[in-house]
Amino acid sequence: MLNTKKDKASSLKSPKGVASAFRNANKNTERLSSITRNNTKSDQSLTEDPTETLKIMANVHIPRDKRQQQPHTPENTTEVLTEHIINDKNIKKAIRKLKLNKASGPDNITNNMILNGWDSIEKHLADVMKASLETDYYPTDWTKCKGLIIPKPNRESYTDPKSFRIITLSSNVLKLMERVILIYLQDHHNICAKLKDKQFGFPRTLR
Repeated sequence: MLNTKKDKASSLKSPKGVASAFRNANKNTERLSSITRNNTKSDQSLTEDPTETLKIMANVHIPRDKRQQQPHTPENTTEVLTEHIINDKNIKKAIRKLKLNKASGPDNITNNMILNGWDSIEKHLADVMKASLETDYYPTDWTKCKGLIIPKPNRESYTDPKSFRIITLSSNVLKLMERVILIYLQDHHNICAKLKDKQFGFPRTLR
C-alpha cells in the first residue's frame, strides 16, 4: 500500500509503477466513468459526456496561444556544418543514452526498436537527420505528440479540471536527433556554461 505522495510519485518512475497505476485505475470503472463525464464548466455545471470533458481539459491545460504567429522562414544549414553536428561520434553518444522500455509517441517507434534494428537503420536515419537539418524540414510524424490525461493524487474532487495533468509523448526518433544536436552544442560551444543562474531544466548534470 502506498501511503504518501512521495511513494506514489516514486512508483510511477518505473514502467511497472505506471502499469500498476493503470491496473488499479481500471478496477474502478465507475469512478473513471464519473471522471470522463463530470467535469466542472465555467458556469459551474457539469459536463455530460467524454467529448465535452475533453474540450474542457484542452482549454485548461493546452490554452491557445493568442500571440500573432510569425511566418516561418526556413534557414538552411550548410552541408559542412551538418557533418559537424550529425556524425558517427555524436550519434553513438546519443544512442548510448537511450533508455529501454520508454513509451513511444504517435509513430509507435520505441527505443527498443531503434536499438535492436540500429545496424540496419543507422545510415538511413543519419541521412534523414542530415536532410532535416539542412532543409529545416522535419517529417510530419516527428512533430506529432500523444497526450495522456492523468489524475493528480489525493485530490478532494475530480470534477475540477485542475485536478488532472497532461503528459505528452513525442517521437523517440525526434528526441534522438535532438540529443545529437545537444551533444554537439555541449561539446563544441559549452552551452551549459552559458546558461542563466535560474535555468534549472536540462543542464548537463540533469541529463
